[in-house]
Amino acid sequence: MDDGSKLHVPNSLRCWIVDLKIVEQRYQQFDAVDKLLIRVTAADGSSYIYRTSLNSWTASSFLQNFKYMTRQQLSDQVMITLVPKGRATFVNVQYCEGGSFHRVEIPKSEFGSGKMGYDDMLDAISHTNGTAQDNDDSPVIEAQLSKEEEPFEVRPEDLDELIEEVKAIKLPSKRRRSSVTEALETVV
Repeated sequence: MDDGSKLHVPNSLRCWIVDLKIVEQRYQQFDAVDKLLIRVTAADGSSYIYRTSLNSWTASSFLQNFKYMTRQQLSDQVMITLVPKGRATFVNVQYCEGGSFHRVEIPKSEFGSGKMGYDDMLDAISHTNGTAQDNDDSPVIEAQLSKEEEPFEVRPEDLDELIEEVKAIKLPSKRRRSSVTEALETVV
């Protein structure tokens, strides 16, 4: 966000795709990592950025969906849903046509082919950006955004109280994964 804080993108979001780009994130003690940034404008006018490692199942899933969308589908409103599966997160994309949403049809030959290669990713990004960048300041999108009647404001003292309540909540501890040796010793 503008103040440097983070806001997590909801698992399901109606939005317009604005921009895709690859950035390099540098660390002091680790090798640099390429990240895929997908900037979108939500139906309420909020801007979000999906940020994922370029070498991840999530990035491949996003780009594979975008690769099989037409320019018209990319320029209209889409529904992006994040679907966790084990350690990976996959993406379902639906495009709006005729007033309803339809899931992107990916050929069966693509299933099981693994992550996309770097050149395929660049092709999908170029294909998507060719249309999506027109969505940044589109008057069509501005007309479809739902306007908030009253801005939502919270007094600073109420906000501090809410933050303290959230901090006081005890979360369950994470389940410990068994090691291979423990699995071998377990009697079935």
